[in-house]
Amino acid sequence: MPVQYSYSPSLTTDVYEVLRSHPASHLSTQNVIDLLIDMHPEKGKQRSLRGTVNTILNHLAREGYAQQGKFTKESHSEISLTDEQRIVLNDLIEILDNFSSRDGAFLAEGRRLAREIAADTTRSSRLIEKARRTSSRVNMPGNYAPSLIFQLLREHQGKVTNREIQAYMASQGRI
Repeated sequence: MPVQYSYSPSLTTDVYEVLRSHPASHLSTQNVIDLLIDMHPEKGKQRSLRGTVNTILNHLAREGYAQQGKFTKESHSEISLTDEQRIVLNDLIEILDNFSSRDGAFLAEGRRLAREIAADTTRSSRLIEKARRTSSRVNMPGNYAPSLIFQLLREHQGKVTNREIQAYMASQGRI
């Protein structure tokens, strides 16, 4: 019998019994709670049962009566990446970090690239068309605004300001 968790000795015994009755299983905290309630339905009414069971499981692991798996409350899964995928993911994280920290040089470069893309009507039209084809939101039944905007952009080779789009949408009764 394990050393009892001092704040809840009877629950420690019950949790230990759940673990003993499923020796070959890898049980999550929720699995243990579900099995505990199956064995003792009255436990389901106990306040903060999840936190207490989690603490007891940690206690039993420290005392050597249970083994803790590699996933915890903070770490739910893992992925395996190739070297190429790792590089792409690191590049993406760097972009997100620069954006979220509002790095001035990074934002200036982004604005420069946006102006460059907007100035290239062929490129911007191609990107807009690609977005229109692949966006489930744009292609929702009854959603005519994106189609009207794309039509306006095509007619003006992508050289339309936000104010002009808003005025056009207002003239079409869409704003």
